[in-house]
Amino acid sequence: MVNLVQSFTSQWKQATFASVIMTLILIPYSFALSALIFHGPLQSFTLPGTGLLIYGALISCLLFALAGSHRGVLAGPHEIAAAAFATMSAAVGVSMVNAPAEATFMTMITLFILTSVITGLIFFGIGISRLSYLLRFIPYPVAAGCFAGFGWILCVAALSMMSSMSLEWHTLPRLFDADTVWKWIPGIAFGVILLVVTRRGNAIPVLIWSFLILTGVFHLVLYVFGISIETAKSANLLWSGSGVTGGLWPVFGLDDFSLVDWNVVGEQIPAVMVVVLLMVLCLLLNSNIMEVASGEEINLDKEFRVAGAAGIIAGAGGSLPGIHFPVLSSTSQKLGADTPWTGVLTSLWLGLTLIFGSAVLELIPISLTGGLLFFIGVDLLNNWLIKVRRRVSGIEHGVIILMALGIVVFGFVEGIGIGMLASLCPLAVHLLRLEPVVSLETGTDHRSARVRSVPDRGILLAHAERIKIVRLCGYMYFVINYRLMNHLKKLMGQSPSPKFIVLDCSEVKWFDASAISTLCMFLYTTGSSGVRVLFAAPPAQLQSSLAHDLPDALRSRIWFEKNLDHALERCEDAIIASEIRKHDVSSEDDRTNLLDLVGDVMEDHLDRQVRFENLVEQLMPWLKKCEYDTGDMLAGSRNLHDGMQLVVSGRVSVYDAMGARLRQYGPGNVVEPRAAFELLRPSSRAIAEEPCVTMKLTPGQRRGLESEVPGLICDLYGYMLTDDAWTASVTPGENHGLYPEAQKQG
Repeated sequence: MVNLVQSFTSQWKQATFASVIMTLILIPYSFALSALIFHGPLQSFTLPGTGLLIYGALISCLLFALAGSHRGVLAGPHEIAAAAFATMSAAVGVSMVNAPAEATFMTMITLFILTSVITGLIFFGIGISRLSYLLRFIPYPVAAGCFAGFGWILCVAALSMMSSMSLEWHTLPRLFDADTVWKWIPGIAFGVILLVVTRRGNAIPVLIWSFLILTGVFHLVLYVFGISIETAKSANLLWSGSGVTGGLWPVFGLDDFSLVDWNVVGEQIPAVMVVVLLMVLCLLLNSNIMEVASGEEINLDKEFRVAGAAGIIAGAGGSLPGIHFPVLSSTSQKLGADTPWTGVLTSLWLGLTLIFGSAVLELIPISLTGGLLFFIGVDLLNNWLIKVRRRVSGIEHGVIILMALGIVVFGFVEGIGIGMLASLCPLAVHLLRLEPVVSLETGTDHRSARVRSVPDRGILLAHAERIKIVRLCGYMYFVINYRLMNHLKKLMGQSPSPKFIVLDCSEVKWFDASAISTLCMFLYTTGSSGVRVLFAAPPAQLQSSLAHDLPDALRSRIWFEKNLDHALERCEDAIIASEIRKHDVSSEDDRTNLLDLVGDVMEDHLDRQVRFENLVEQLMPWLKKCEYDTGDMLAGSRNLHDGMQLVVSGRVSVYDAMGARLRQYGPGNVVEPRAAFELLRPSSRAIAEEPCVTMKLTPGQRRGLESEVPGLICDLYGYMLTDDAWTASVTPGENHGLYPEAQKQG
């Protein structure tokens, strides 16, 4: 009990210390983001805007601490959203140039609320429907290009803020005027110092102490030179509060919405949706960073739900949606404060700031706020434009640069559109290089699984090259149709000329309309030349389209089969039937040629049959006779293959789990030769196509044969190795596993 109390007290102390540090970071950070958004004519609303962002950070820290899947998480409005709203603020200012500043401010607040609520609802919907895994596949260059582009926007906004001038190409020389340069040099120096310190270690203590010390030095200089606070505010050295006294939140009431220009709000809806997309990207990226930093997997669906609830509540109070801060969260972990109390206490201090903090925030120099923004912007540029080069290809890095330039030159909506289009370029280049044809084979290279008689095998041996097999793969679309057509045209010009062309579509995912049109053109060509085309495993879409688009005369010359084996069997049957018909009506010389053609094959077959029958006769004492009716499965007890089986008569077909025929066996073939060595679990089904008789050699009988008649077992092994029965039985893709019974006998 004492140890438990001590542990709780220690965690409480660490959480209190860490929460104070996090609060000292989040307040100037929120202040800087507000200054980024409310610039130019809206600069006087920087303090009210700060209150809104602090409120958003308060809600986010509290909800992520209480309901998030990761301990010690700090969260709040993100700089990317602020940079997007800075651009949006400029567009709203142009549209409402003649409107009162209060109306422009309330229009921006309305956009805040709209963005937060929509983001929250989408986040919550993603988390509830458990679709977060789909969003992990957003193109990496798109996210990197966004962050790099907004880094540049932050840098420009920081210089504009500190120099009190709108930065354009024609106004750049004015930055170096004597009365302007001294305003932004201190802020840039502060940002560079933070950047250097960050490279060497943790910048959190340096950021806090340097911010406090430099603020004190600034006011000391004002005091020494006799410059009052009001004079400094009028010279744009300090922030003014636009009449804000006491609390920083709430800063508006329901009556203030009468000032909103709803037409301007409607014009900015596309920009709002882009900000929503950016928040999704940032949440995914920051979650991944936190997973790597903490070594713990984050429940992304849960994080989306929490972020959704935080966005809706933050939007109701006029703030932007909040997401994780990976740097602050990892710092909290390093301080030993990876506990929900860190987020809860941080929310408490932020709440006290909203009540009492406006007078203190007015004392923060503009140059320091600008320096903090400059630091964030340069850090984004460094991480997502320079460092990222080591992790991406040259083409992807080009997409990142192009997207960043698009955001800088045209705006963030147009820039993201450019980046999304550019990110498709590597994919398009890759697709252009895809080869639609996996392989080109003939009937000699690949035979059907059907067992053929000796004369039939002789005929196929002479004419199988006239069967051309084209294996297709992937997606058949307009880009690669030209290559496919070239392959098919080359087939037509080969010697011997094809009689059948089999298009194996088993690996094709999809045919587009242009690919089907290309095939129709090819079929018209084959129709005039007498070549018959077979489609093996065609998609239903292709089959219906060809049936609809082709005339009856041409459609009758097209065959559709459920797989390649059946297509080859049909081609072989047609060739055999054609040759038999031709020789039936031909001269005596043609029939003599046919006998000569099959003579060698017949002789080899008879020799093998004699050898097989002699071998079975000698093995008879060790073999067990098995008889199967049509449709019976060749297996032993418990559906195990408990021995190899030599087919004496009948025909056996082997089918895979999907019902596709893998092989046929006839007299003289061996079914499952490995079952003579161990019990095998059937990974395929061997079915008797007609009444069959086999002779089975079990593992036990095989061991007895090896010890008693080693010469005979050598003859059996020799037959299995020289006969095609061995290789025919080992079908590629099969995975035969051992049952425990086999291991016991092993």
